[in-house]
Amino acid sequence: MIYETIVHERSAAHRTLANVAQVILLVGFGVLFGLILADAPDVSHGADAVKALQAGPIEGEDWHGNVRRSVPGR
Repeated sequence: MIYETIVHERSAAHRTLANVAQVILLVGFGVLFGLILADAPDVSHGADAVKALQAGPIEGEDWHGNVRRSVPGR
């Protein structure tokens, strides 16, 4: 009975340390990913983005943005 309690306490401490290590690793990867994104070039105002924003409606597009496969009247 005493032996089982000691083994259980040791395994509980092991699990706690493993969980803490996992949290530290996840936070570290999150910070690293954030730093990578912060250094990424901003492409939201490039020529392609401006052209996409100024593009007219697609032929056959309704007001929801859905495009019909066959345009009526053809």
